[in-house]
Amino acid sequence: MITIGVVVVLLGIGFIVVAGVFWTLRQHSRIRLRRLRAVVRVSCADLATGHLPPRALVVGTAAPGPDGTRRSPAFDRACIWFSVEVTYDHNDGVVRLTHQVTKGHLGVRDPTGTVLLDPALVLQETASPLLRATLGEGALSPSHRGPSDPPLDRLERAGYIPRSAYGALLRRQVMVEEKIIEPGRPVTVLATPRSLRNNAVLLGRWGATSIEEPDDWIKELANDIADSASFIRSLPIFGLVLCVVGALFVMIGIGPG
Repeated sequence: MITIGVVVVLLGIGFIVVAGVFWTLRQHSRIRLRRLRAVVRVSCADLATGHLPPRALVVGTAAPGPDGTRRSPAFDRACIWFSVEVTYDHNDGVVRLTHQVTKGHLGVRDPTGTVLLDPALVLQETASPLLRATLGEGALSPSHRGPSDPPLDRLERAGYIPRSAYGALLRRQVMVEEKIIEPGRPVTVLATPRSLRNNAVLLGRWGATSIEEPDDWIKELANDIADSASFIRSLPIFGLVLCVVGALFVMIGIGPG
């Protein structure tokens, strides 16, 4: 009985902790919503004048940065940013064999010009809709050659696969995950602009990105906040009930007799 009570109490505490996490995320969304409603929408040409507001809302399309458009190394797709990872399953979990990410800034283009975008602003969203992911499977071994696994062949030719990645004797089954940002995708950026040494304007990481138009983005955030309210209120109540029930079990278990 004591063990059951302790487990129930811990489960209740877990619900309360989860409620705290969701409440924190909801508060971040509320702050973002207030900023979106208050921020001034500007064009790239407005930012190029050098008069930079504390926060800016820029609506445009994803564009190449100073490094231009490139081809993704695994699946050979046109992109302005890529990340590629090769992993395999091991008894102790997933093992990463290689992880390559492009460096440098992206661009945001509107009819008046182009400004730079820090990719960290996109990547802070774990499932950013700007990212397009492609998965593939293949095998690596010391004798791996030929066109049987084109993504792995391309990565091998680019020098992205270390020698340690190949199986010593048997072919090693691996997973390839590539994420890219394609040029021309619609993007709305809420960020703090700052000037760089070459007079370019960079939209920094203290903000957020979306593929929605500003009004649609605001509506989506407002709906998410409203939908989560009752859920967040119910979790700590349920957690407290479990804690009380668990405490009663413990008291019964340690009682006389």
